Amino acid sequence: MTIPRLLLHAGGAGTIFYAYNAIQGLQIHEVMASQYGGSWQYLTIQGIHLAELTLWISLILDFYPSARVLKLIKRSLLILSLPLNIVIASIYWPLILFFPAALLQEAAGTPASDAMVDMLVYLPLHLDLAMHAVPAVALAVDFFIYEQKFGRKSTILAPLLAFAYAIFYGSWVEHCSSRNNGVFPYPFLTDNTFNGRLAIYAGAASAAPLVFWFLNGIHV
Repeated sequence: MTIPRLLLHAGGAGTIFYAYNAIQGLQIHEVMASQYGGSWQYLTIQGIHLAELTLWISLILDFYPSARVLKLIKRSLLILSLPLNIVIASIYWPLILFFPAALLQEAAGTPASDAMVDMLVYLPLHLDLAMHAVPAVALAVDFFIYEQKFGRKSTILAPLLAFAYAIFYGSWVEHCSSRNNGVFPYPFLTDNTFNGRLAIYAGAASAAPLVFWFLNGIHV
């Protein structure tokens, strides 16, 4: 157990925990809470909770490194949470910087242009980074510095987990949309046809194992 390792795991998990609780007092939470499915419709929310769980387990392992079951759980979670959060970040930042209307929902009774500005303002940068950068960075640093490279079985498991999760998430948001008058958590899903959304789900599911294979391949 080392201080940098403890700081990485406790700091990463604590930052995510703080960010998620901090948004409860923002306007974005009102938008989420007003919809069927709430915040659990959002891939970011699911991703950060997976990352947080992975980091909390890592912190426990810092104190009890011989806990083999926990180690297995942590490694299994990492196969999904690491590429998922990197895919989320790689989609989120280009869209929020160049095409914010694809991500940001309109506030009730507010013109779209004003809502876009409001959304950018009431999601402060430090919370944005805590939710859309810290999880991916913390998991990547943990993997490269403190974890061993994954073996062949895990590289086969990665795409299976990614596509299973994509089927779960796609089915979930489609169900939520049917209860929310056809509105999805992200406008770029709402504005697409069903076939277009299927392509998006499949594209994200394909990207996750590619990210995992790349990171595992450059791990020494």
